[in-house]
Amino acid sequence: MNVEDGAYGGLDNEAHFKTVGNQFADVLRELGVDARVGPVPGEYCPGTYSVNARGQVKLVGTAQRVTRGARLMSASIPVAETGALIDVLVAVNRELDFAWNERTFGSVLSEARGMTAGDVTESIVRAFAGHRSGEIQYHVLANRLES
Repeated sequence: MNVEDGAYGGLDNEAHFKTVGNQFADVLRELGVDARVGPVPGEYCPGTYSVNARGQVKLVGTAQRVTRGARLMSASIPVAETGALIDVLVAVNRELDFAWNERTFGSVLSEARGMTAGDVTESIVRAFAGHRSGEIQYHVLANRLES
């Protein structure tokens, strides 16, 4: 999650959201994933700044909120097994009558062969810690992500 106030680090909202999406894609590429920014046809909760693998499987869902004087960008990242999540999303989307292709739901470890959840967590934390004002200590954030 990234929260900013004031001058927004000099980037307009669209540029900021695109930058953060690209940061996630860069991390995943370093882990061996063919990561791209943009929606996948049929994905759950489609978004311009979603991060996908091969243009076919959503790996990072992003959400943005802007108010006067502040903005928030958060991300959801299925790292490991997704079977139980898919079952829930199938049921929810059916009840809401939303079109969704469950084959578009993926996980980082299904794309980043030979990596562990710890490798993924460490790579994400290292990529994002310290890039904004109010620098976050790496070990503190990593411990929170692991628990």
